[in-house]
Amino acid sequence: MSKVIFIVIDGCRPDGIQAANTPCIDYLIEHGAHTFTMQSVFPPVTLPAHVSIFTSKAPVNHGVLTNTGRPDPSAGAYSLLDLAKYNGKTVAGFISWDHFTTLAAPGTFDFLVCSSTVLRADNDLIITRHAIAHIVAEQPDFTFIYLERTDKTGHLYRYMSPEYLSAIETADKAIGNLITALDTAHLRDTYHIIIQSDHGGIDKDHSRCVPEVMNVPWIATGPEIRENHIIASPTSILDTAPTLARLLDIRPHAYWQGSAIDAVFR
Repeated sequence: MSKVIFIVIDGCRPDGIQAANTPCIDYLIEHGAHTFTMQSVFPPVTLPAHVSIFTSKAPVNHGVLTNTGRPDPSAGAYSLLDLAKYNGKTVAGFISWDHFTTLAAPGTFDFLVCSSTVLRADNDLIITRHAIAHIVAEQPDFTFIYLERTDKTGHLYRYMSPEYLSAIETADKAIGNLITALDTAHLRDTYHIIIQSDHGGIDKDHSRCVPEVMNVPWIATGPEIRENHIIASPTSILDTAPTLARLLDIRPHAYWQGSAIDAVFR
C-alpha cells in the first residue's frame, strides 16, 4: 500500500531553488519527476491556494478568496484529506498556521501538530522534527508538512534576497533530515514524497499574476514515480489532489477540477 508525505514550501520560487544551495531537493529532482512551471491560482494567496491544492477547485469555485480568519469553503469543495480519511487512511498534519485546521472536516486528522514558531529562523526544522518522530513511530498513510518560513522571509526581506535564499536552504535541510530519518528507519521505499509551493513572490509581495508569482515547483519521488523526468505538459496546483489520490490508491472526487499528472508514473 502506497503512503505519501506531502510537503508545501510556502512562497518558494523555482528559481529560488536553482539559486540556493539545495542538495536534498536537487537529489529528489534527479531521482524523481518535476516541473518548475506548475501554475498557481488567482488570487495567489496562501489560504486560497492551499484550499485549491487540497480540493482541486479554483478559488472562485471553493469560495475562499483571502487569508481570512474564518474560511468557509463551499459545500462542493471536498478535501483530499477528508477523502483519504473516508477511505480508511490515517492522516497526520504538521503546520505552523492554525488556519490550516480548516483544510479538513473536524476529526479528519488522526494526529495534528500546530507549532506557532514561524518567527524563528529554525521554524521549518522544528515542524519537520515533529513530523519525523510521528512518521517513524506510526507510519501514517498521508502526512502533510507545511514549511512557512520561506514566505515569511520573502515578505520581510524581499523574494530572491540573500535572506530568502537562506530560508530555502533551511527548508532543504529539513527535507534532508526527513530523508535521512526514512533511510535509517528503512521506510524510504514505503513513502512517496511530493514537494511543491503554493505561489511565488516578487519584491515583498505575491498579489500579481506574473511568472515570478504564478510559477511554482512541483517535485515527486518514490517507488511509483519516474526518475530524472521533466514534466512537459502544462500543470496546475489543481492537479495535485488527483495525483496524490492516485498514489494513495483512492478514487478522485467527482467534483475535482484537476487531473492526475499521469506522465510522472512509471
